[in-house]
Amino acid sequence: MQSDSSTSLQQPPTFSIEDRLEDSDLEQLEHASQADRAAASFHLLPTAALLAAFSVVGTLVRIGLLDLHNYPDAPVISVIYPQIVGCVIIGWTNVYKNSVSKRYHPIYVAIATGLCGSITTFSTWSLDTFLALSSTGNARQSWNGDNVLAGIAITVVVLSVSLSSLSFGEAIALLPTTLSTRPPPAPRPWLQLRFDQTDVAAMVMGGSVWACAVVLTFAVPGWRNVMAAAAIGPFGTLLRWRLSLLNLRHAKFPLGTFFANMLGTLCIGILYLLSHRASASTNVCILLNALSTGFCGCLTTVSTFVVELSSLPKAAAWTYGAVSIAGGLALLTVVLGGTAAHITEGACLT
Repeated sequence: MQSDSSTSLQQPPTFSIEDRLEDSDLEQLEHASQADRAAASFHLLPTAALLAAFSVVGTLVRIGLLDLHNYPDAPVISVIYPQIVGCVIIGWTNVYKNSVSKRYHPIYVAIATGLCGSITTFSTWSLDTFLALSSTGNARQSWNGDNVLAGIAITVVVLSVSLSSLSFGEAIALLPTTLSTRPPPAPRPWLQLRFDQTDVAAMVMGGSVWACAVVLTFAVPGWRNVMAAAAIGPFGTLLRWRLSLLNLRHAKFPLGTFFANMLGTLCIGILYLLSHRASASTNVCILLNALSTGFCGCLTTVSTFVVELSSLPKAAAWTYGAVSIAGGLALLTVVLGGTAAHITEGACLT
């Protein structure tokens, strides 16, 4: 018996695409009656509240990591660090998906979709790749082969490290923990007509965290740039969460994540262009930065993207990955391509 248990601990867990995709609370209700759907809709509010709270935290973590590693002559691009952190966390979380969900399902959605999805960002990664390919804002580069090498390097390094971080998170989860040995409590009924104490606590916490971000945006001028992004971020997270309903429509191409990443990438390209146009007031610059870093950063995700890549069949994964990366760059080319050579640093978004 001991040898069997040790062997099971050493073997990496396997997941189907349904297990590893972002969960939407209504996925389990596809064939439910209208009455059941109405009852289950009560559970959406605690989930949305927790998503908002974890999204605020995830946005702040991402901004902190980007600022911490954004210095001259950095060995790697700073956008890689949020991807590492977010992918490690979602790798660990997916191993214990069932255990966490049995305790309180909204907390799993909040961690996987809210926290990890807000720490990682597909739109910023795509924008950095495009800027490298086009030499935008970099006077030391010219239109030559170096641009192509730089763009390929950013794409390959970020994607490879993100996939490795996902595997590392899963490996950490295989270590003995109290979560794996403690018997889970009795599962809470999914379909319920009223909130319990846990739901109320979740809604109060989520609303309080978001309200604090809003208050700090106006109360502390020195934090306005950061807190405005954190306050707007949950709207991108909630939109991505709702778009995840589309993931089940095509088993080999997660449409929800794809549309979220493409929409966020398109928006960040437009915002980048607006921020480098004519001079704007400080408040306008703060708003553009909040939308770019907060809304677009939280609307797009790398953590779910790499989970899907590692879960899909190889041919489907290659297709999905290539279309997503190429699609993001194509959208940025349409938005910024004609003006890339004339964009300079020093405006709102740099």
